[in-house]
Amino acid sequence: MNKNEKPKSLKFQYLKADTYVTYHVDGVFGGITPKGMVHMDVFTEKFPTPSCVSHELTGEGKLGKEIDRVVRDGVIRELQAGMVMDLMTARQLRDWLSAKIDEAVKRRKPPESEL
Repeated sequence: MNKNEKPKSLKFQYLKADTYVTYHVDGVFGGITPKGMVHMDVFTEKFPTPSCVSHELTGEGKLGKEIDRVVRDGVIRELQAGMVMDLMTARQLRDWLSAKIDEAVKRRKPPESEL
């Protein structure tokens, strides 16, 4: 290829950072930053883990039945990761998600109750 000729393709290499992690995502929360960027936090949902559990001790000194539990009310939304992007990237993410949703719907097998 000479200097004046434009390339006809571009290859992207995907490498995982040392800090790469896969998260299960139950939802997203976010908004627009003061600088107009789109901010989103992805979260998982779970019932609260008790902060303290008390058990009786048997006559042999073994753990017996549970007698007390201290636990928060409600559902925990544990934020896993935050992402900040410009509008162009947010649109690309939206379009990519829409395409993946369409693909997943096409591949979806009907539930046995619909057969």
